[in-house]
Amino acid sequence: MGQESEINKLRLSLLYLGISSLITFAVTIFTFSYLGSVAVEIENLVSSSVNPAATLGDIVSLLTIVGVVSTISSIIIAVFNYLGYSQGHGSLNNLKSSFPDRGFSPTGMTLVLIGGILGIIGGLGMFIVIGIFVYVITFILYLIGFILIGKSIMAIGNSGSNTLATIGGVLTAIPFIWFTGLFISYIALGRKLSPLATPQPTTQPYYYQPPTPMQQTPVYQLGNGTISENGEGYLALYSNGVYSIFTIDINGLTVISFQPNVIYPGRNFLTIKFDPSQAISPGNVYSGVIRLSNGIQIPISIRRA
Repeated sequence: MGQESEINKLRLSLLYLGISSLITFAVTIFTFSYLGSVAVEIENLVSSSVNPAATLGDIVSLLTIVGVVSTISSIIIAVFNYLGYSQGHGSLNNLKSSFPDRGFSPTGMTLVLIGGILGIIGGLGMFIVIGIFVYVITFILYLIGFILIGKSIMAIGNSGSNTLATIGGVLTAIPFIWFTGLFISYIALGRKLSPLATPQPTTQPYYYQPPTPMQQTPVYQLGNGTISENGEGYLALYSNGVYSIFTIDINGLTVISFQPNVIYPGRNFLTIKFDPSQAISPGNVYSGVIRLSNGIQIPISIRRA
């Protein structure tokens, strides 16, 4: 399955999780507002300024409303979390090897799924201390899970010079406004998938500018390739078909291996391993060519970060 198809699945996952986190945000505000009313009623009960029986009745009514809303919303949230997990976990796992960011992982999807399940338990136990304790654990799982998901989105954005996706990834990692980042990322990755999208220009003269789709080039580089500190290179290609990569030659560098060796229609992300004994100075820009099995040669440029 092509990488573009996997990113489409990831987009659908982000949409589900965005709806889930938006509901979470709304229910959190609702719950705290009602708990504030409960606190006022308890204060009235302690001060004995009103009828104790009536005050107790109000407290029970408020807690019942909070409990019912929390339980129902927790079930809905868990369902959307599962839908997000079912689409996103597999796609992130399949895309993991294509991105340089070590934080790129499907683990975040798993943590959010577990958090949603625990949220149901928390809703059922709203009237007892254990319910609050479970909600704390749920929040921690959400916090870590959305940070990992945000880092994965940032890795995709950085690899293809998709600034909006990078911003979405950052916002996804911020507590309580997860939905903002998720919805932005959903939109950003949709733009990234558009075959009519033109690679973002840069004002730095030493960066290679790939041809645009209007030139009808079957395969071309997107954005700027980079070489990390560990000696691995990363670059993105756009392809209009399925091609096998025959060789990758970089002037002045020895290529040991690369993956994947087959590119599919849409955006593809390559990882290139260089000879570790080579001295690659930061800031150096290297040009090269990718040769496909059908004879097509793709000019590329890659820079040591």
